[in-house]
Amino acid sequence: MPPPAAVGRIVLKNTYAMPVRIILNDRSYPLEPGETWVLDNQPAGAFSYEVLGGPSGVVQARVNRFLEAGREYPITVFTRQP
Repeated sequence: MPPPAAVGRIVLKNTYAMPVRIILNDRSYPLEPGETWVLDNQPAGAFSYEVLGGPSGVVQARVNRFLEAGREYPITVFTRQP
């Protein structure tokens, strides 16, 4: 029997006042205000994401992060104060 896969969970949450689109590893996830997506069984290791939307078109420029096996990584979109 093969060993269990090294996976984790990524939680996408939009608390921003407008719809956004989170691009996670080149896959797009549209989120309405107040919406949450739970992405189980995500491969552990490096990943990238960016958040598109809002008046400027980019809420969060692309960043690289790391998901640890068996852990949860939250990505919460919120209104930033100038």
